[in-house]
Amino acid sequence: MPARDRAPIPDTAFRRRAFLGITLAFGLLLTSGLLARADLAWLDARLEFRRLYHSEDTVPGVVLVAADEASLRQITEPLALWHRPLAHALERLARLRPRAVGIDLALPERSYEALLPGGDAALAVALARLRQSAPLVLALGADGETGHAQAIHPLFVAAAGVENNGLAYFPRDADGAVRRFSEALGEHGEELPTLAGQIARRLGTAVRPGIIDFSRGPAFDYLPLHHLVAPDAPGGEAELERRIAGQIVLLGTALPYLDRHTAPLNLAAWERGSDSPGLVLQAQALRSLLGGTLIRPTGPSLHLVLVVLISGLGLLPLSLRALASVAFALASALAAVGMAALDAGIDLPLTGPLLALASVLATRIAWQVAAARRTRRRLLATFGGFVSPPVLEALLDEQLDPSKPQRRHLVFLFADLRAFGGLTATLPPEQVFALLNRYYSAITPALHAHGATIDNFRGDGLMAFFGAPQDMPAAETAAIAGARAVLHALAALNRELSTEGLPELRLGIALAAGDAVVGNVGDQRRHNYTALADAANLAAHLQGIARNFDSDIIATGELVTRQPEGWRSLGLGTIKDGRQIEVFGLDQGDLQNPQ
Repeated sequence: MPARDRAPIPDTAFRRRAFLGITLAFGLLLTSGLLARADLAWLDARLEFRRLYHSEDTVPGVVLVAADEASLRQITEPLALWHRPLAHALERLARLRPRAVGIDLALPERSYEALLPGGDAALAVALARLRQSAPLVLALGADGETGHAQAIHPLFVAAAGVENNGLAYFPRDADGAVRRFSEALGEHGEELPTLAGQIARRLGTAVRPGIIDFSRGPAFDYLPLHHLVAPDAPGGEAELERRIAGQIVLLGTALPYLDRHTAPLNLAAWERGSDSPGLVLQAQALRSLLGGTLIRPTGPSLHLVLVVLISGLGLLPLSLRALASVAFALASALAAVGMAALDAGIDLPLTGPLLALASVLATRIAWQVAAARRTRRRLLATFGGFVSPPVLEALLDEQLDPSKPQRRHLVFLFADLRAFGGLTATLPPEQVFALLNRYYSAITPALHAHGATIDNFRGDGLMAFFGAPQDMPAAETAAIAGARAVLHALAALNRELSTEGLPELRLGIALAAGDAVVGNVGDQRRHNYTALADAANLAAHLQGIARNFDSDIIATGELVTRQPEGWRSLGLGTIKDGRQIEVFGLDQGDLQNPQ
């Protein structure tokens, strides 16, 4: 099985440090509010998705009556002097007997009697009559920055009822958008009545704060205000009665430049802008209040608990693949829980927990990348220059795993320059070093070409083996071919040396085959990939007596038995440990055409 399928797992100490780091980081993010905008975006996305299947829900009916640009053209007076047209509209509303009326128009702050004689009285009388017909609430204009109420002429306040008014103001979230209904609008958080809250109270509904559910109910259309002012409205009185009688009516504006607010969704059916008319926000807030669908926010403590639990996932001794699978499943589950919670009327912001989950995964990936780099450096340090380039690439790509000792059938090759001691006595040390480097540069590619792993260079000798770390079923064939290639490479080097006036090099090669254990030997800081076997000792001893035989390549009987072609018996030889073994040599003629 490739090593990548057995990816390492961080030790307990690392997993604990990662857990503490992620928990502390996201705890600070949550308590500082830096994730607020992300949570708001998550809320908006869920509301928009839920609207796909909740837009046709049955919700409390709210009828909008709005002054639009057509109304401005029909009613020629300036908006501040609409006393009589507005009085006509309110008188008509009173006759149609709505369930409740909220007026979200900026009524004058002072009297305009000098400019419009009798106008104040007409509007006051209409307000009083409408108040007798249905619960009536006037909107108090609010400063857009502070929410402070703006005054209305006392005559109109008295006509509507001193208590029948409320702020037309919504608190804004961190991104400036309106999502929440709350009456904690005082400078110190004290409760102040609002337009939507007062209407709900007049209709017997308890008022509580929460998030306006923009996903429920169809988009709003409106009845133009001038249809109530004109005596011959389209459809006649019967159509007006059908639309208004027994309904909650909100009267305001539908102008593209007046009373506009940023909201998650614009539910005004008559436009496609990114901002929303204030009249529509009041209507949707009323729907949520009267329908009991205000969404309850959850506190930061729950988010912190979720972050701690999710960060704890990194404490589990899971592989990266297993952790990624668990993380994907958990992220899907959290998204589903977030949607289910919203369906149950609870906002569960999961940006922090989801980002914590991503951080757990990213931390593990970063550790894995660092571990892979450490492994690559270790492999390069252990095998660079000792194994063939294809084998080195296989090791770096984790297709081979040399980290654990393995039993293999190997062929050991020992090579030794003959009479090299004489050269060191006659040549300067620097020239000896240069000559050795040329020698090894010549024969190393020949060995690597046949899959050899070079265990070590020892002065003028080397040890190599065939069959590890890459498994090699025909190790004997590869070893013989490698030995032949080495001798031919040496022959080419000798021709160069001869032209330079340097002495030629002679080489003896000993081969032995047998079972071995291969793996890293040493500690974590310094180790070597090597093979331990009696065959290795045998090849080394055989190399020690190679000069006694007339053959450049000698081998033991076990190797010759497995690959007998071309070998001849050279007789018995006594090796260093006192054993006598039969020695075989490869005929010189067989070296003319290396494999």
